[in-house]
Formats: sequence, structure tokens, C-alpha cells
Amino acid sequence: MTDTRRFFALPLIAALVLGGCAAQPAPSPSPSSAVTGVPAQAGGTLTFVVDGQPPSLDPHRETSPTVLELVAPFYSVLYRIDPNQPAEVLPDVAQGQPSFSADNLTVTVKLRGDVRFHDGAALTSADVVATYRKIVSPPSGVNSARRDDYAMVDAVAAPDPSTVVFTLKRPSAAFKTLLASPWNVIESAAKLQGDIRFYEKNVDGTGPFTYVSSDPGKELVGKRNADYFGTDASGARLPYLDGFRAIILTDTAARADAVAKKSALVDFAGFAPGQVGPIVTALGDSAAIQDSSLNCVNDLIPNRTRKPFDDVKVRQAVSLAIDRYGASSELRKTTPLRDVGGLLRPTSRFELAGTDLQALKGFGTDAAKNKTDAKQLLADAGAASLRFTLLTPDAAPYDALSAYLVEQWKQVGLAVTRDARAPAAYQEALRTGAYDVALDVACAAIDEPDLQLARFRGAFGDGALDDMIAAQSTELDAGKRASLVAQATKYILDDKAYAYPLLWWGRTVPYARELRGWRIQPGAGVGQDLALVWLAR
Repeated sequence: MTDTRRFFALPLIAALVLGGCAAQPAPSPSPSSAVTGVPAQAGGTLTFVVDGQPPSLDPHRETSPTVLELVAPFYSVLYRIDPNQPAEVLPDVAQGQPSFSADNLTVTVKLRGDVRFHDGAALTSADVVATYRKIVSPPSGVNSARRDDYAMVDAVAAPDPSTVVFTLKRPSAAFKTLLASPWNVIESAAKLQGDIRFYEKNVDGTGPFTYVSSDPGKELVGKRNADYFGTDASGARLPYLDGFRAIILTDTAARADAVAKKSALVDFAGFAPGQVGPIVTALGDSAAIQDSSLNCVNDLIPNRTRKPFDDVKVRQAVSLAIDRYGASSELRKTTPLRDVGGLLRPTSRFELAGTDLQALKGFGTDAAKNKTDAKQLLADAGAASLRFTLLTPDAAPYDALSAYLVEQWKQVGLAVTRDARAPAAYQEALRTGAYDVALDVACAAIDEPDLQLARFRGAFGDGALDDMIAAQSTELDAGKRASLVAQATKYILDDKAYAYPLLWWGRTVPYARELRGWRIQPGAGVGQDLALVWLAR
């Protein structure tokens, strides 16, 4: 599994649609404080809701952002995503930016000297090394959900207590950004040495809040870490809050009701469009909204091991038949599905956009011509009256999306039935290839081609594609890399039609205006440590 996840499970998507930033000596102001001009106020307890209890509390092994909503306030990371420029990274426990050797194979990171774990132990390079070894090369029986993302790492070492050295197997354009993954929370070497699974059920970090109590499946409580190293732009110690209380509610209506009645100020995962209006109405003058595109996209995956999907013409026709722009216009009204795009989030760096995107089969704006071309390809392949099943999760918004797709395919003579399955059965069908065409979803915390392309690496037994993915990964010149990413995108979506994105998701978070200092991000789980969050009273 990689940080861009092909979701064979549904908890993440439920968290995203059914439902700030790590401290620096000089952070940027939040949207709320920037707009109002009101200085941050210290004190108070933030109550928010999350959609469920994750399988464990260890972000290294989990994939649902629910775990970060719950435990990110307890932890620090080596670097963090810049809330104002998501393509850039800022130091967290690192002291300054990483230093790269002339051959770009040795990366040196210096650490701050004022960071302590909640048990009082000073953070040293040994803790960072133990953390990354657990992520990069976990011992047998220990799952690292992002292990494949760090395949370029050959070794991690600590030459002295304040220095960490990563040795890479090859140059990596993505490595600096990958060090800012919000999932890579820094864990204690001593705790891991005592029990490699310690963090699955326990918390001991260096973040702005310390653990108070939990009732699994019901709530988790944290309080201000008086020894936290972070300060705001004025030099005041962070965090501002006295504490937080996360209420776990699995029912969507209950979460919406909690925010509407202000028994909780926010559900950071946000709500589907139909739920936002009633919440805002209920909150009245105290209502606020933040909205963002989300780094999640639905993919269609034709099964090339089944006829006639072994024929590229059939795969291309299945994509050409879909009016993506019509889908965007229709489905955004009732679902989080929004934007037409390629393999990278629209508006992000390295995306394929405009006429470049529209030149790909299925992404042109002339829906009638696309359908005519689709019929011709099907006829040429002897599949004009093709019947097949569409495998999907048995959950929203896949019902609405599936209905739209079935109608689109009907217009070119394809008879398609939906095979909607519960999570376990859906996962099993995807894993074993027991489907004709599958509807899947891929998400990432960071806009980074290595992550978005990772799900295709080695997936099709296509050495030429794997070489393309490797080439963009090692190209350090941004302009040349963009060209290589575009080449790989065209190859996957058009030339071979191995898989094709449908619509990228959006995220809307209605909340009570008392919540300040939090800024929505396109990456799920980014900016959830609550260090800069404060309550206007």
C-alpha cells in the first residue's frame, strides 16, 4: 500500500464525506484571524466529532484520516505541509530545511534541541531513526501502510543526537515532500524498543497536547502540553487551547446534529452538500464554512484479464462514452464529487489541465463526438452489444455515480448492471480480480506525482509504464519532470486505457464561528494537530 491509496476499504471515504497546523516559530495567520483581525485568545476546550474508532491509534499502520483527527494533536512530525502553499514544506521538529549532497543520495536533517516527549524524555535523532525504520522497513508482523512510498531509502542513521542522515538508493524528486507526510508522526525509540506495537493502543508524542483519557468508540480527551516547543508569530507559547474532546459518532445524522446544536463546534471531515444547508441554517449568525478540493478521485478499472477488456479499443470506448463534464455538473449538486481531472488533483502542481487534458480520450468536452467515437471503437472490436457488470461499494455516493455511468453507457449500446457489495465482499472482489469493471477511489495526503502514480507501478505488467514512473521520480528538474508526468498520464489514460479517473472530490466543512485558527487543506489529515486553533469567546 502507498500513501495514494486504492481503497479496498470504506472507512476513509465515510470519514471524508459523511461526516491548525503544526507549530512553527512564525506561522501564517489562519483565515479566521486574518479576516477579523482579532488576536488569538488562549484557553477553552474544543469539542469536535469524528466518525468512528480506527482499528488502532498508530498512524504508521492506519489509512483512515479518522486516526489523525483523533491523535495528531499528540504528535509532531519531521516536516509539515505549508498551509499557504501545499506544495512546500516547513520544519516541525527539524531545525531548518534538509540538506542534500551533491549527488542527491545523502539527505541530512538537523533537529531542534528543545523537543520533549510527554513522558519527559528529550527527543533525539534516535527517535527519528526508530520512527522511519519502522515506516520504511518494519519488522515481520508489523504493518507499515506507507512502506512502499519510501522504497528509495537505503538506510537511516543517527551520527549524533541532533542529526539524522537518510541514504537514498537513487535521487528522488519527491523525498523532501514525503518527509512532510502527516502520517509520519515521531514515536519514541525507547517505547518501540520495549514494545514495537506500543503505539497501537497508547500515546506518547511530542505534540501540542497530552493524553488525558479515552473511552474507545465514544471519546478521546487531550489537554495542553505545557512543555510544547512551538510558539506563534508573537513568541507566545502554543497551543492556545486548554484542551480538546473528540466525540466519536458513527451516525451521519448524529454528527450533523451535534454541529448544528453546537454540542460540538466542528466535524473536520465535512458533510455532503445536502447536509451543509441545514447545519448553516441552524447555526445562524454563528455559522462559518470552509471549502476545498480534496485529493481523492474515483477511478474506473477495466479488468484486462477478462475479454473483451483485454482489447484496448474496448477500454478506450468505455471511457469515451462517459460525459465527465455532465457528471460534474449533475453530481456536485448532491454529492462531494466535483471536478474533471487527470491523475493529479486539479489546480495542483504537475496536473494535466486545459487542452492537454481534453486531448485525452474521454476528457474532451464534445460529449456527442466522444460517444460516436466510442460506438466506432466498440464496433471495430466486435463488442457493439457488450454486457458487463460494474463493481462498486454499497455506499453513497457510489449509488448516484453508478446510476449516471450506467445511463451513459446505455447511450452507446452497452448494457451494464451494478454489482454493489458490502465492504468485505467488495474488497475481496477487487483483490482477486472478480469483476468486469470496478469503481475505486484513490486518495493522498500530499500533491505528489510519486504518490498519485504509485498505484499503477507494477500493476499491469507493463515495463514501459514502470520505466516512465521511475523516470519522473528521479528527475529533479521540475519542468522536465512535468513533461514525464504528462507522458505517463497519457499512456495510462489514453494510449492503454488501463484505468481512468472520473471526478475529483470536494470537501465542505460547516462549523461554529467560535472555532478559529484552523485552515482546511486538500490533503486528508493535513493540519490536524490543533496547535494554532483557538476559541473566540
